[in-house]
Amino acid sequence: MNFKTIWKNYQVVVVTIPIVLMVHFTWYKIKDNPIFNPSIASPFDPEPDVVSHVETRKTK
Repeated sequence: MNFKTIWKNYQVVVVTIPIVLMVHFTWYKIKDNPIFNPSIASPFDPEPDVVSHVETRKTK
């Protein structure tokens, strides 16, 4: 079997598998990035001043 017959018989598989692998790798990298996932952000990130000075409303 040469590349021409493999390409002819399994074109969908040859194209789809690398695309699926790239999507999974990209999703894994996005999940590990602290910019997109604040739950893994540094614990030493300071709280913004606006948030610390906001008064909570009292309900009746």
